[in-house]
Parts: sequence; structure tokens; C-alpha cells
Amino acid sequence: MEIIIFRHGPAGEREDWAKTGRPDSERPLTADGRKRTKEAARGLAALAGRVDLVATSPWTRAKETAEYAAKACGAPLVESNYLLPTARPRAWRGGCRA
Repeated sequence: MEIIIFRHGPAGEREDWAKTGRPDSERPLTADGRKRTKEAARGLAALAGRVDLVATSPWTRAKETAEYAAKACGAPLVESNYLLPTARPRAWRGGCRA
């Protein structure tokens, strides 16, 4: 098994988002972030070849990024709380099954 970590795209400044009063978990990709992430996802697909699964945390910017990666790679997308920043690494084992 190979695992590729694909970090979320640009999502703007955390401090600016905090002023909206909404949680950081809802901070979306910026317009430029969406464009750059689509391009990066196409590059990932060209490099990685066949991808069996794209897994993401439920955070908005992560889900947006994963949607682009899954589409570009022709892979199913799975959302998992095991991928939240607060998740313990031991909990990952078996937590991201399709």
C-alpha cells in the first residue's frame, strides 16, 4: 500500500476568517486556492496513476481539496473523522475504509 499526503489548497488567512465568528473548520479554499488545487490535482493524477481511494477530514477546505483530487484521479472519496487534526494516529488504523 502506498499513501500520498495531499495538503489542502490555499484557504486564506486564519486571522481574517476568525473575524467572521465561524469556526476554522469551515474556512474554505480561496478562489485562487480552488484554481491552484485543481491544477495540483491534475498533476497528482498524472504522477500517481491509478488511485484506489481519496480520504479527507470533514473540514471544508480539506473536503474541497479532496473532491478535486478524487475527480482528477477517478477515485472514490471517503470522509473520516479519523483525519481530523485532533485525531490520534493510532485511531487511523482501519478508520478510512470505503
